[in-house]
Amino acid sequence: MLKEQLLPMLQRMPQFRASRLWFMQDGAPPHWASGMRDWLKNIFGKQCIDRGGPMRWPARSTDLTPCDFY
Repeated sequence: MLKEQLLPMLQRMPQFRASRLWFMQDGAPPHWASGMRDWLKNIFGKQCIDRGGPMRWPARSTDLTPCDFY
């Protein structure tokens, strides 16, 4: 889904807008595979909020992990 839908959408965005986006990873174990983390790092660089990444958030914080609670 990310490669087929998100990436083309990002490529169509003006650079100034795309450079301001942050990707927030949810807590699902399959999303932590090294291949997925490498792909996200390649696309978003340091603008990826996740467990073990450059931008971390407190565990079990409902305001910072909405994907896990809704």
